[in-house]
Amino acid sequence: MLKSFSPIAMVVSIIQMVLACGLVTHAWAEEECKIFQDVGDKYSLGRIAIGTPQTDFMAMPAARACFSEASECIYVDEAGVTYTINLNESFDRNVVDRAEVTSAPPYHGRLLAGIELGDSIDTVRRKLKSLPKEFPEWHLDDRSEDPYYGKTFLQTGPCLRSTKGSIWRYLFVFDKAGILTDVDATEKHYEPAV
Repeated sequence: MLKSFSPIAMVVSIIQMVLACGLVTHAWAEEECKIFQDVGDKYSLGRIAIGTPQTDFMAMPAARACFSEASECIYVDEAGVTYTINLNESFDRNVVDRAEVTSAPPYHGRLLAGIELGDSIDTVRRKLKSLPKEFPEWHLDDRSEDPYYGKTFLQTGPCLRSTKGSIWRYLFVFDKAGILTDVDATEKHYEPAV
């Protein structure tokens, strides 16, 4: 299903600001981040891994229609995962740069480590302990008292590598009450279209 604009624009904007402007306080240096190879894309957000070519999951007519849009295309799968495809000058190089799930519209699929939207920060952190010890480190940035953000962020650095070779990160977003509302997986060099 293609969408030209999602009703979750405000949440998307906050996540884009966090990622694009470096608002999360912990900065990851290349040498600080040991890359975790996600064999078989087992830890991907949704069924389409970051770095997957658009033509691997979209029928050619839909892919061509998407290609005719501005600088990125939005694709929503049957489980409610929203994928952003950055469009390149070459049709065959268009790949998924971002995947996200939010509480609106509700996501009805599997998340990392059995995590569910609506889990508390403590529950999410407990469930993340089930991941392999080599999995990238998680960092918490509590901005719940900040009048602008009013959220808490839990994220990895750009330390995961998909089977297609893309380097990406996870971001969990919690509301002011500490409840998980959004999950975002983003390619290391992703820049939101303006």
